[in-house]
Amino acid sequence: MIVNFDILRIKVKEEAEKIGFTDWEISFSGSQGTELMVRDGEVSNFENSIQRGIAFRGNINGKTGYSYSEKIDDEAILYLLKEAMENAEILEDDAEIFFEGSESYPEVQGFFEDIEGITPKKLIDSALEMEKALLNSSEYMKSSDMCLMGKSSGESFMANSKGLNLSFKENMALGYVSGIAEKDGDIKTGGDYWYGTDINSFSPNDLGKATGEKIVSHLGAKTIQSDDMNVVFENEAMSDILATFCGVFFAENVQKGFSLLKDKNDTVIASECLTIKDDGICEKSGYSMPFDSEGVAVFNKNVIENGVLKTLLYNIKSATKDGVKSTGNGFRASIKSPVVTACTNLYIEEGKISKAELLKKVGNGIIITDVAGLHAGANTISGDFSLSAEGFLIENGEITSPIEQITVAGNFYDILKNVVAVADDIKFSMVSAMGVFGSPSVFVGKMSISGM
Repeated sequence: MIVNFDILRIKVKEEAEKIGFTDWEISFSGSQGTELMVRDGEVSNFENSIQRGIAFRGNINGKTGYSYSEKIDDEAILYLLKEAMENAEILEDDAEIFFEGSESYPEVQGFFEDIEGITPKKLIDSALEMEKALLNSSEYMKSSDMCLMGKSSGESFMANSKGLNLSFKENMALGYVSGIAEKDGDIKTGGDYWYGTDINSFSPNDLGKATGEKIVSHLGAKTIQSDDMNVVFENEAMSDILATFCGVFFAENVQKGFSLLKDKNDTVIASECLTIKDDGICEKSGYSMPFDSEGVAVFNKNVIENGVLKTLLYNIKSATKDGVKSTGNGFRASIKSPVVTACTNLYIEEGKISKAELLKKVGNGIIITDVAGLHAGANTISGDFSLSAEGFLIENGEITSPIEQITVAGNFYDILKNVVAVADDIKFSMVSAMGVFGSPSVFVGKMSISGM
């Protein structure tokens, strides 16, 4: 069923005014996707999915009520409004502010015909090619664990009584492959992914081959003696750490005392060679949008610029509290969820040296490729962390032996201050409810490493 947004908006407006809502907002979110997996040269799973829902909030009698429905028809609209009215009666919070809209919105191409035209056969062929390349990458690759291809599309719409009327359509493709390697009784697992909107730039063979080589490179890993060592966080590991501690940059957390960045705007909090951006229109990540879940236009902003904290990330509520404008970071995890602060594309800006040149700067130390325990082992308020990790020794500026069963302990705020150099090998995470995160490999100076 195709939703006519103009008819929906007009119907909600008429019924909301009849009931007595002084302000109202309607939001729609719909998505559909195709996802399949192969195993041992055969399709093991194939799924088509469709999800959609509509949310309403409105001010009535000085209170704000909320409601949600997966059905979208005249009867559902009446239900939404009555449910919101009843909810408003029992809530104690004052009426909320409704946004009139930004002065302008960026033009974002989110929907691509090449993605829409991908057939199930193309997905299957790509998945089989990935698996074959994975298994052929080394004699030590024993089996694939997961080999997945998919495509998805989504559409969002929001309108309110202040004249806001926005919509956006997007799609993307995804490939993921993981496998198991074994040598002399030592077993290693791992995986890697690709996602984006340019399907012609994706090589299933290259992803499968590179993933296999990465897994095999960790065979024979050993632990090391505990010491303070020069540490490089490889791009994916640094992205994971940034994602874990991204909340320190959220204004609502600063306001609640859940971040140590209170009154730190325009002060030096990091190394001069570190710039962190939040950019809603980021071609490098393959994930862009013109506005957030509150209808605020997104834009490219430096959170940290050459070590100086330039801005926190705001939604409308936290911005109103600080007397500033929203930064376009108010998002819902789903159409059912309340608006919270989240990132668009939060990433460490790449440096001007290659990863190889960065390793030469290190001389001797370790490069951490994977970290574990990011939830249990990280205090997102103080910034302290103690994480299980694995990676490789760096000797005379070169990657040598694989290492495992080590623990890296430190503090996120200290890492920001201690960055020595940033490479140019930026990589972005897959999309999550908190946004997309990216980083190059980063040399963070000496850290405490526990091994044997």
